[in-house]
Amino acid sequence: MDHDQRHPPAPPSRINPQEARFGALLSCFAQHRRHGDDVFWLKENAEILNILESTGTAPGEAVLDAYAEFYETVEKRLRFFPQYYRFFLSITLDLEDLGMPGNHGERLVGWALEQDLPRAELSDLQRMEALRLMARRDMTPKGTDPTLEDRARYFMARSNTFALPNKKAAYELTHLVFYLSEYENGSAKVGHGSGVIISLRAA
Repeated sequence: MDHDQRHPPAPPSRINPQEARFGALLSCFAQHRRHGDDVFWLKENAEILNILESTGTAPGEAVLDAYAEFYETVEKRLRFFPQYYRFFLSITLDLEDLGMPGNHGERLVGWALEQDLPRAELSDLQRMEALRLMARRDMTPKGTDPTLEDRARYFMARSNTFALPNKKAAYELTHLVFYLSEYENGSAKVGHGSGVIISLRAA
């Protein structure tokens, strides 16, 4: 009996290697680092899912099973913790856009609008994030400040702000670029030309 007959080749694996890697990564964030009611759990998982969604990465529907319990209870969580609505919206919208079946995101945005939650934000940066999230389901809060983006661009173009290390200002600058440029595709122009470029280089 030759070697091939004694040791027949293993059947091809049905597991997609890329999905297996994403499955391990998302399972780690969703189930093994922190508890689901911890605000840092919300922040971490919002970040990792937003990276996948913004870069057009498709982890596979089965991979999202790690978030099944969260997704089924997210409406109840939002009503109990409305102060974290931006995290809940971000995670839910990204899950759906990555392949999670359902339309909880639209209902969450609708409820957040009914509660007028963006008006509870004191920061222009947080208001811009809220508006971007709601626009992903074609909704806009009533009474939205038409000068919001102008103030953001004015802040970004003042490059002297970033001449010395300033973590808070640098954080706000980079996130304003994310929101104004729609993250992945640059469909919206940031504006204010060279001033913003100098600010980014300094930061």
